[in-house]
Amino acid sequence: MVSYTFALVLTVVSDDVGNPVPGGVSDIILGAYSAALKTRLSQYWDAVSGGRVEFDWQPDVSLQVTQTMKEWAALSPRDKIAEARAQARDQNLIPDSTEVILIANDADTPRAVTPSGSSPYVHVSQLTAAAVAHELGHFFEWRGSHTAGHADVARDFFRDEYADRTCIMGGESDKFSFKDATIPGLSTLTFATRSGPLMNPALVDQCGWLDPASPHVAVINPAMLGQVTLQSWRGAPTTDAAGGAPVVAILDGRAPDEGRLYMCVREAVGWDRGFASPYLVSLRHETLKLLCVYLSTPSGDSLLLASIPASAGSSSTLGRVPLRVDVLQSTPEGVTIRLDDSPWRGSYALEGVECAPAAQVATAAWGIAADAFVIDRNGKVRNNHFNGHGWEHKPWPLIDGVTCDPLGGIAAVARHAGLVEVFVTDLSGAVHRMQRRDWTWSPAWEPLPGGGFGPQSSLAAARIDDDHLLLCGVRPDGQISRVEVGDAGTLANWVSAPPMMMSHVAATQFDAARGRIYAVAANNVDRSVWATPNIGSPDPGSWGPVGTVRAARGLPLAATTMLGASDVVIVGTDPMLLLSWNGIDWVTDAFGPTQRDPAGGLAIMSRIDDSVDVLYIDSSGGVQVSPWSRRTDFAPAWNQYDSEATVVLEAATGHFVRAKNGGGEGMGADGEGIGEWERFRMLDCQTVIINAGETRRLVVFQTHNGQYVGAVGGGGSHLIAEAGQVGPWETFYLNPLPGFLPGVGPVTIGCIDESHFWSAVGGGGAALAADKTDPKDWERFELLVLA
Repeated sequence: MVSYTFALVLTVVSDDVGNPVPGGVSDIILGAYSAALKTRLSQYWDAVSGGRVEFDWQPDVSLQVTQTMKEWAALSPRDKIAEARAQARDQNLIPDSTEVILIANDADTPRAVTPSGSSPYVHVSQLTAAAVAHELGHFFEWRGSHTAGHADVARDFFRDEYADRTCIMGGESDKFSFKDATIPGLSTLTFATRSGPLMNPALVDQCGWLDPASPHVAVINPAMLGQVTLQSWRGAPTTDAAGGAPVVAILDGRAPDEGRLYMCVREAVGWDRGFASPYLVSLRHETLKLLCVYLSTPSGDSLLLASIPASAGSSSTLGRVPLRVDVLQSTPEGVTIRLDDSPWRGSYALEGVECAPAAQVATAAWGIAADAFVIDRNGKVRNNHFNGHGWEHKPWPLIDGVTCDPLGGIAAVARHAGLVEVFVTDLSGAVHRMQRRDWTWSPAWEPLPGGGFGPQSSLAAARIDDDHLLLCGVRPDGQISRVEVGDAGTLANWVSAPPMMMSHVAATQFDAARGRIYAVAANNVDRSVWATPNIGSPDPGSWGPVGTVRAARGLPLAATTMLGASDVVIVGTDPMLLLSWNGIDWVTDAFGPTQRDPAGGLAIMSRIDDSVDVLYIDSSGGVQVSPWSRRTDFAPAWNQYDSEATVVLEAATGHFVRAKNGGGEGMGADGEGIGEWERFRMLDCQTVIINAGETRRLVVFQTHNGQYVGAVGGGGSHLIAEAGQVGPWETFYLNPLPGFLPGVGPVTIGCIDESHFWSAVGGGGAALAADKTDPKDWERFELLVLA
């Protein structure tokens, strides 16, 4: 056991003439409130640490600091803590070995923070049991591992910070907290009695309190996986804990960045009794239990990957980790769970478009970027673009000029990085093509005569090389027509594939000169999927079976070549089946379950080696993305931006930020007017940091020519506008400053390294850098939304 000596030190600050400058509340740390607060903190950390720490509380201190308010406000929280500790010691108010929990009773900016290696700083207006416990969590994290993280949730755009409701290190206003009757509430602070929940096991481990050798910690074999029975988590197991099932299971070697996985059962009792929110109480009035899965990260944060009822039949894929967890049973002795491999990562809805449940969908990928295309309920073609970081559009833009059957055929392909093509059948069955060259769409749809298709014919397309592609489709008589297409249109007459009755079609590249066609047989229930030329026995004059799939007539399919591997085919069975060619045979994986119409469209693309993203139309007519990969470092393509706008940024001197030559080169803050070079498309996704009450906006800037603005090295150097796809360098935090109104106002722009800011050298009229860590006038820009 380690003993820590703490004192609550309330600071009093005076103005330049010696008058005290009080904060919103004064004298609250003396008396019954302080005593109850300290008692509950001692009890809480005794439970969380498993009896490994104890608190020795010194008498509370009210400290008149020597600095004036102006001098005090200029200090960082770390410096304020050091000054308060030193002055309290000099005045013999605390022993030398005492750690100070500084309670700032002043007019400075309200916040709560624990600088690395230091002790907590809490503004008096945020003084609650949960807030102080949260900051003490950072104190113990640093002493255990020299890192200090928060409890985040794995969601869109990296992570949702502070959003883990199941942990004390999550956001103050959103945790599963409960009212603690032993601490009197304050009339001005209605939330001041919040306490709980426990710290999650990932962060308890970071504090150094989780012993893998303990019989109450189950260590799962990464090669075998399997099942384990768990008791409810009550904090770190004590060193002398009695028998029974483990309280946590840990798994190494199966997660990104060498992260460790933690599985535990959280029950709405004790410090976790706040879990019993009205909408979470069992219908049978049983104590609520949740199975939670957490992941440690190199930053010191934890990620909540799953939180599901701890009842038999519950299951969840883990998204960022290629595993699935199932609850087998729940008894008074514990909850039995099983871990299995699952390269399928779940599904994510792409919002902003409405289709018929049996509509078709198409994709085209090049590098890590991709496009998706659908025909909506009104028969109009719409698309969305994935830039390597997120899907850019909500709602999906219209590609007007042709009207189709809502269940009509659609296909897409990228012949090279600068050319994406989409093909549809119109209401008469005629095929039309639209091209996007270097971010510019063709002025009109181009008809491609022939083919003999109907308005609902299944279409497919595959790249052969930079100059031509294979286009094919199923005619109303069930036979397949195919043709090669180049820049000038069809390169020959449409011809029939080898005779066989088919219902749906897909295509991949066969070799440097031709493509391969996959199709679902209309009348063969024993072998449903066929190919020509077949990858196993490539006879171009006949069809060969693909795997041993048995499916009903009319089920869709899609195919692609998986990067770093070979062909893969997705078939619209229930659950969907993914067929992968391993060089010898077809390997079948179940993909789902999913909620979809049996006739609903499928599309598949591969952006990263050994992975695919499957898009499908769900039973409500929405578009879903389902990533699949056995790689632990795979990043699913399921982020979507909330909004987009055309903006300009004005520096302090009145000059405008601009991309040299409209993009493709460097960046400057020397624009003298607003032209194409000074206009940027800003893609916006908001993340709320609950603990500080601060809204953090994650944004991407795209130039007129289509390139994305990036900070070299992620920050600390200069800005460029060269990237054709979005990665971490091209991702920024937009921080509105006081005076910002919707669409206009002052901002700073932070880099993804969370240290550096955009900076107009000299305040403007010169270069644009990303090398300043303390935002001042050069780092302040006026943002104006033009459209």
